[in-house]
Amino acid sequence: MAADRPILWQLPVSHFNEKVRWALDYKGIEHERCSVVPGYHQFKAWRLSGGKTLPVLELQGRRIRNSSDIVAALEQYKPDPALYPSDPAERSAALEAEAFFDPLGHEVRRVLFQELLQDPALFVETFYVGQPEIVKRGAQAGFAFARPVLRRNYGVNPETAVRARDKVTAALDRIERDIEPSGFLVGDSFSIADLTAAAILFPLVAPKEYPYPFPDPARWPAGPRRFRESVRERPGFRWVEDMFRRHRSASAELVAA
Repeated sequence: MAADRPILWQLPVSHFNEKVRWALDYKGIEHERCSVVPGYHQFKAWRLSGGKTLPVLELQGRRIRNSSDIVAALEQYKPDPALYPSDPAERSAALEAEAFFDPLGHEVRRVLFQELLQDPALFVETFYVGQPEIVKRGAQAGFAFARPVLRRNYGVNPETAVRARDKVTAALDRIERDIEPSGFLVGDSFSIADLTAAAILFPLVAPKEYPYPFPDPARWPAGPRRFRESVRERPGFRWVEDMFRRHRSASAELVAA
């Protein structure tokens, strides 16, 4: 790969990583993706940038962590097509929406993890996409030791899962309240507000345009499956599907020979 080509260090199945991939693809920025083994990704993130998690983007000699900071850097690197509205008031509203929806990623994770952590095979299938079979078998064999660590690290327990469902429902309320006549959350065009809200909610909606394999919701554990069924006819849920269908651009990833 060319030395000056952007490199995205990622977890394939992650809403924060999807936010950055979507921005790269929407802007048509050719880049390389390096997928890291879940669990090892914290060590890799620390080695790359001093942070605790991915994504990390290598761009013009910098290593940038945090999805919002990465999108801001991409907006400078390739301003067109813009994700930040040009109108100052709309730009402020779009960035406020980004700041609102970003933390929701942790709540969506808790909705799924509470019961998914009881199914090692499905958990590994979901989050170890693209990893060698020997890595997947090792992850599944050691899952009894990993489960309490994951619960502690991500704050997953029955009480937080209930609160998480309430927060996700409130986020759908906000989407439905904020949709403009244009169909977007801010102004008359697709922006960072739409991209963030849709990317963060992808694990709940499971849109077919998501670029990596993701389990059919029919195979999910009962709790998250019932929750998804309870909201799937809502306009906010359908809006996420629509954003993926209309604006999830073709991949700009370049694969090494």
